[in-house]
Amino acid sequence: MPSFFADKITGKNAFIINSEEIKHLKVKRIKIGEAVRLIDGKGFLYFVTYKGFEGKEAVFLINKIEKIPYFVPFTFYIGFTDPGKMELIAEKAGEMGVKAFGFFKGDKTEKHAKSPNEDKVRKKIISGMKQSDNPNMPMYLGIMDSLDEIGLSSDSLVFLPDADDEIQDIVSKDNIKNVIVGPREGFSERELGLLERKNTLSVTLGDTTYRVETAFIIASFLLKK
Repeated sequence: MPSFFADKITGKNAFIINSEEIKHLKVKRIKIGEAVRLIDGKGFLYFVTYKGFEGKEAVFLINKIEKIPYFVPFTFYIGFTDPGKMELIAEKAGEMGVKAFGFFKGDKTEKHAKSPNEDKVRKKIISGMKQSDNPNMPMYLGIMDSLDEIGLSSDSLVFLPDADDEIQDIVSKDNIKNVIVGPREGFSERELGLLERKNTLSVTLGDTTYRVETAFIIASFLLKK
């Protein structure tokens, strides 16, 4: 059953107004009376029936509503990598259902490294959300210039290749506030010292050193509640 992003909910009707979603609706050749799903970005999944167009708006009859919690109720801070891969991370954040995410520049990140396009990030998030029927829009926190801008504490989970414990060794996820995935070039000695001083919880994803986007996907999957 195809899924779409709803722009407006009024009474027993839901509406799609966005031109790109309208185009997607037409590409899928949805017929009047056909059942589809809608997500609203606010945690609600709508089971609806397509009614047709009213002017330029696609209209749906709401048959059932479900409230869905965040799949991964944590904030992720992800180190810089290529812009295209950061856009991929945005898509996977929507698909995996993370609460919030942002990117930070590491000490070793190139000074003129390009940031991802914010409009593309939003589109990728929605694309990922529709893929997994995730109705919760991840909050995009933007770009931080350094690790120092993140509120690090003993509630911060950091992935380090040489950490003693694996993520599976964590007894409880209830004390985790945010999750840190290092940049493509890795952490500097200064950053490692900062993580230690802030008493962050360090874990490893195993013997393999993963790409940034791969580490994010694995981490978000393992932290899924």
